[in-house]
Amino acid sequence: PARLSYSCAHSPTSLPPLLLLLILISYAHNPCSIHSTSGVYASFHPDHIRTDNPHSDTSRWTAPPPDHRRNPSSASSTVGTKRRRDPEWIILQLDHTALVRTIGFGKTAKRALPLPLLLLLLIVALSRTLTDADPCARSPPSNLADFTLWGGLSPDPLAMEPLLDSTLKNDANPERFSLPISLPSGGSSSTATTTATAPLPVRYLKIDCHVAANAAYSISIWHVWLEGYLALSSL
Repeated sequence: PARLSYSCAHSPTSLPPLLLLLILISYAHNPCSIHSTSGVYASFHPDHIRTDNPHSDTSRWTAPPPDHRRNPSSASSTVGTKRRRDPEWIILQLDHTALVRTIGFGKTAKRALPLPLLLLLLIVALSRTLTDADPCARSPPSNLADFTLWGGLSPDPLAMEPLLDSTLKNDANPERFSLPISLPSGGSSSTATTTATAPLPVRYLKIDCHVAANAAYSISIWHVWLEGYLALSSL
């Protein structure tokens, strides 16, 4: 079973009154499972993203190729950040209802090479012209780029709230994003004039994957981790 470890990042006494009924816990080793996905390509199953194994080329979830889900009437995808009409998606089911304050994405990384091999590669690189070099060659073109994150107590997308709309860099550096853990008490509408807020409990997280670093490739996610406030009633 997934483990939970206490975090000292925040003091409970600094939280708003509504959050005093919650205990701050840092999620460790992803206490969640895969609820469902839009599809799977080859053997790159979604459960792989629960493990942080950046040196393995197979430790990832890869969605079906763009041609498998592209709307026939839409124009052909090109290299860049053009979003698909129907995104790929993956839904995570948390082991416990929580206020998720952070989502992080791990990525693939090259292993450290022995010094003799590094020198050989350096000699080869210096012998190439600049026009032959590909600055993105070290990063897989299938890396997830544009995505939207939703959260709620039900796996039904219509019952979820938008949490984040962002883009991952196409490199080997893990990235983390802060998420809202409360909403205006009147709902998620931006026209709300009250400053009162209500906690935003989450049991399911849906990642809409709009495009890969190269839009002609299948989308891949290598690792996902979560941090948040776990309700006392869930312990």
